[in-house]
Amino acid sequence: MKTPIPIVLLHHSQVQVLLATVESIAKFTKHPYVLFVIDNLSPKSPELISAFSDIESKYNGIIIFNKKNNWIRGFNLALKHSSWPKSKYYAFSDADIIVPDLGSECWLEKMVEQMNMHRCIGKLGLNLDLGNLKKNPKLQKSYEAELRLLKGERIGTNIIAGVDTTMALYRDDFFVSDFKFRIGHQSLQKPYYYICRTSAKLSAIHVGWDFYPGAGENSYSVEKHWSKAWTMCKMGTYVAPEIMMEFGAVRRCQLRSAQYFIKTLHFFKVFGMISWYVITHLPRNINEIQSRAR
Repeated sequence: MKTPIPIVLLHHSQVQVLLATVESIAKFTKHPYVLFVIDNLSPKSPELISAFSDIESKYNGIIIFNKKNNWIRGFNLALKHSSWPKSKYYAFSDADIIVPDLGSECWLEKMVEQMNMHRCIGKLGLNLDLGNLKKNPKLQKSYEAELRLLKGERIGTNIIAGVDTTMALYRDDFFVSDFKFRIGHQSLQKPYYYICRTSAKLSAIHVGWDFYPGAGENSYSVEKHWSKAWTMCKMGTYVAPEIMMEFGAVRRCQLRSAQYFIKTLHFFKVFGMISWYVITHLPRNINEIQSRAR
C-alpha cells in the first residue's frame, strides 16, 4: 500500500481559485494523499465559509486557520497537525495551481517516480504552462525569464531551475535543519540536493498569473497588489517587476528598502545554519554527499 503524501495549499482571499485548485487535485490525483488548506487570515465571508465547508465534506480536506498572514511560514502549521502523515515526500503550493490531467496516469506518481529515480533532486516543482503569461503584454519580462529557465541543464528529463511556491514535492530531509519554512528557505537546502522542474510534458496551470497587471478585468486592484507585495517583502522575498511598477516611487522605495533590510538581517542566520551543517557533516559524511550527488 502506498504511503499518503501530504498536499498543503496556502490560501488568502481567492476562494474560487482555491476551489478550482482543490477540484483539480481531487480529480487528477490517484496517489493517496492528505489535503491541508492553510488560510492566512482571509476576511470572513459567507462564500469563504461555504467553500471551506465543501472542502471538508466533499474532499476530506483539513482547514487550518492562521492567526496572521505571514505568507510562507503558514505552511509550518500543517507540519504540527495531528493528522500529518509520515512520508518521504511532502507537497506544498500556493492555492492557485491547476494540476495536470494525465488521463490514466497521475501527476503526483510521476513526480514521486522522478524523485525515486534521481536521489540528488531534493525539490521537484511542476513545470508551468506559459500560455496565460505569454498573452499578457505586461508580463513579457516574466515570460522571457521563464523561457530562459527552461533552457537550463537537466537531470534526466527534469530542468535544474528555481521553484517558488508553486506546486512542488520536497524530500522530508531537504533542509539543512529540521523541515520548516523560514525566511531564506530557498537557500537552506542541503548542499547535495538540486531544485528542479519537471519537463513540459508535466505542466500545471498557474492561475495566479491571470490576476497580474495587464490581465484586464481579472487584474487585482493596486491596493490588493500592494497588500500582497508588502506581505511578501516582509518575508524577504522577490516581487515581480511588473507588480512593482504598479506602485508610485515612494511605495517602490519602501518595498525595496524592506527587501534589503530583511534579506540582510537573515543573511547571517542562513549563512550560519549552512556553515554549521557543513562543519558537522564533513568530512564524516562525505561518502553520503558524494553518493547522493551522483
